[in-house]
Amino acid sequence: MIRILSVYQLSMKKQQSGEICWSKRIGFRNYILLAEDLEAYKILRAANEPVFISKEQSLNTSSKPEAKYDSYAFQITMMYRLEFLMRVLRAGFHFLSADMDTLWLSNPFNYISHDLSITIQGQTHKQTKMSGGFIIIHAISKGRKLWQDVIKCQNQNLVDLREQQHLKRKRPASDFTEQECINDRLNTTTINLLDPYLFPDGRSFFDLHRPQSRGIVPVAIHGNWLVGLEAKIKRLRSWNLLASTGSSCDPLENGIPYSLSKTSNPVRIRIGILAYNRLQSLQRLLESLQAANYLNDSVALDISVDRPSSAAGSSEKEQWKQVMEYVGDGETHPSKLKWSHGPLSIIVHKKHVGLLGQWTVSTDHQDIQLLLEDDVVVSPHFYIFLKQAIDFYYINESNYDSRMFGLSMQHQHTMLGQRTGFSIRSIDKELNETGAPTFFKYQLLGTWGAVFFPEHWRAFLEWIATINIENIEEGCTPGGLLSAQWWVSRHLAERMWTHWFIRFVYERGWYSLYTNFPNREALIVSYRESGLNFNVTRRSMNAISRTSAT
Repeated sequence: MIRILSVYQLSMKKQQSGEICWSKRIGFRNYILLAEDLEAYKILRAANEPVFISKEQSLNTSSKPEAKYDSYAFQITMMYRLEFLMRVLRAGFHFLSADMDTLWLSNPFNYISHDLSITIQGQTHKQTKMSGGFIIIHAISKGRKLWQDVIKCQNQNLVDLREQQHLKRKRPASDFTEQECINDRLNTTTINLLDPYLFPDGRSFFDLHRPQSRGIVPVAIHGNWLVGLEAKIKRLRSWNLLASTGSSCDPLENGIPYSLSKTSNPVRIRIGILAYNRLQSLQRLLESLQAANYLNDSVALDISVDRPSSAAGSSEKEQWKQVMEYVGDGETHPSKLKWSHGPLSIIVHKKHVGLLGQWTVSTDHQDIQLLLEDDVVVSPHFYIFLKQAIDFYYINESNYDSRMFGLSMQHQHTMLGQRTGFSIRSIDKELNETGAPTFFKYQLLGTWGAVFFPEHWRAFLEWIATINIENIEEGCTPGGLLSAQWWVSRHLAERMWTHWFIRFVYERGWYSLYTNFPNREALIVSYRESGLNFNVTRRSMNAISRTSAT
């Protein structure tokens, strides 16, 4: 099967070069470009791209301007494409034809049926009608007969448009298009529909966020439901999906290369606790950490204690003093807590820094960090799982994923596509209906037990140091996610850090590894106690795992 990347005009150069770049990014070379004008053909040939132009087309024009979809000029172009695809079928090749505004994220041939049936990408509002030019036809008598009928219909469209029959019949010009011809013929035959979550149209992906609501990365996105080249480029840029606007492809962010082979330093795990004024919560967490199995390893524990702000009330300050009396200040007041598994350090900030300051404080060590806020508890077996996961995903070069920034040891509840006023199913149902994977990679940050690989965490710290964290606009990711709504509502009351990290990994395509244990158990659970993130205590959403997670 050959993939035909629609019609290439010189005026569409920026859009088409982006499509070519995405094809190269996924390593997919089985395509042919159809040039509409001679100048575009010469540019593609000079770039060593597989391109075809008919002899008649090369003689008729050197360069053509962009035309409106429902215009006579545009439908002439569509007839050119239809006739070329007929030549492909007669030569004995199957084809997948797609419009130039299609975004390719995976090899489509791995996801389509090979049973010789006609296959189309449906539309959001008309699921059994073809979305744009995305169609698969096989070189069999049935396929050739259907395509010949479409060409006959399109010939009549051109006659009607030239004679302005749509005005006489009081019908829109959009009724006289090759797409309507194809859809009319599809009504009389059996067709396959591509998975709408793997092959969404522009409205489904960019407006309704349907694949995102199920945590699905599409194979191909048809960038329709938006008129005009510049508008489509602007949308891709805002979603960080623009691969090129010039003659060369923009580099794809590949994450952090494997580097352990260049160092002889051992890989160590360091636990960091972020505390403030919740003494009982802190004691509960330390108790669970002390009771865990560390396989006789030496594990460093750092406890960061924030100071009250100038606006803190007397009760809040008194609670903070209780915490200080317990942990000590590392100088004049000795610590009352016990840690028998390695080095212990107490860091008391000299001024109020908030959660943003505690999470993003710079460090001079190269350890893998597990950062815990004080209202969580850990499973007795959390370290066993953590060490084995690090050995497998971080130390073992053959399994190393440059875009995986670490591990999330909580049970994740929130879908990336969740938006205010938009009801979707829980992530538990989505995962368990697709085979209940024990582990899965996911972009959304999990702060109830976040483990960061040192190189990825350092890259984030370097990035956020360049950001104006007071600018609320810079902290928002596209799509109106629930996390963005949460960020906006809390930004003025207290500087937050989580959405900066969400944006950071979103722009790079990074993710962490999550667990999906039976009965929603987790190795680390949060009691969601009253504080900055929750106005009132909500208690734990999950049971702690009491058995070995290995």
